[in-house]
Amino acid sequence: MFEEARRSPDLASYFYSCAYGRRQEDLAKLMQQALDQGWMTSAQPASPLAELMLGLWEGCGFVRDLLGLTDQPFPIPMGRANGLLPPF
Repeated sequence: MFEEARRSPDLASYFYSCAYGRRQEDLAKLMQQALDQGWMTSAQPASPLAELMLGLWEGCGFVRDLLGLTDQPFPIPMGRANGLLPPF
């Protein structure tokens, strides 16, 4: 997919907006709600915060998966997610 996307900018843009862009938008909306409700504070807007959070979540595990070095990038996905954020 990634190799083909490099050769087709329209495909790359569509793939990004449907996958990564949509996920970032959804997380940004959730973070904006948390900012609005006072559940979290930040000097940064929600969209850049969402991009940073997604980068932290994916990290090296995502790269290992892209390279085919692992069957499962994160052995315990929910445990990893719960460990990154305190419960609300």
